[in-house]
Amino acid sequence: MGLDIGDRYLRVAQLRSGSREPEWLQYREEELLPGWVEGGVIWDFAALLRKLQSVVREMKLQRQRTVAAIPAASVYSRTLKLPPMPLHELRAAARLQALTFLPLPPEETVSDIVPGAKREENGRVTQEVFFAAIRRAPAEALEQLCARSRLRLAAAESEADALHRLIVRAHHPDPIVLLYTEPGRLLLAAYANRRPLFLRSLNAGEGATRPALSLRPELSRAFNDLERLHQLRPDNIILCGSAEHNGRYADMAADISRSTVTTLDAAGMLRAGDAPAPEAAERWLLPLGLACRLLV
Repeated sequence: MGLDIGDRYLRVAQLRSGSREPEWLQYREEELLPGWVEGGVIWDFAALLRKLQSVVREMKLQRQRTVAAIPAASVYSRTLKLPPMPLHELRAAARLQALTFLPLPPEETVSDIVPGAKREENGRVTQEVFFAAIRRAPAEALEQLCARSRLRLAAAESEADALHRLIVRAHHPDPIVLLYTEPGRLLLAAYANRRPLFLRSLNAGEGATRPALSLRPELSRAFNDLERLHQLRPDNIILCGSAEHNGRYADMAADISRSTVTTLDAAGMLRAGDAPAPEAAERWLLPLGLACRLLV
């Protein structure tokens, strides 16, 4: 089961392994009242808990293994260059270096690393390490939500990782640069050798009348940072997310990056099982990608 709790909606997708492709079992979308969740932060835990418990009870999902999404806006990430060392020492060194850029004390975060490639520069060998941290409080709130709803939380992962899993399933070549769109929000992420390289969440802010236009300067800076930090100018960008916004964001991304933009075919990702694939399948990319983690 994939669980996606956004600012406006709670989405659940339950899958099972099919003979050739995973199959839909059931799915559900519930609208959340304003103020329950904002920017990925849960403000009304009791109301959200009642909503999730009701969904779990009606869909008979008790004790279901679950993967939940961590909103990209709650993730602090950076690619570090460290001397090669054992994994436990890499973790300690990354946390020490994170003191220089994390906007909050390390004890208030939960962090981990993904080791990347080793490179030789100026006669020295360095190890690329993708570091990611999330606030401890939202992570613990997510654990409590699942536990009190009788769900077995198997993992919590970033939105970008869930989307990347679907793009890999669709056999797009490496490296992968993805652009995920939602009303008033963009997520730009890059992966090389199936490892995270770059993550940037862009928000138009409350009350933006023309969100695509207001996000253009931030998106331009994000593409510039991707090229400056990782020498990556993509030939192709995979666009996914809110279909009603994809057209304008595709044109904007192509103009800024001078790259080809390809829209991910969400409808063809799964076979119909006990339930047919939902209409507007692009809205289900996140819970779909989350659930697929347990089917791989």
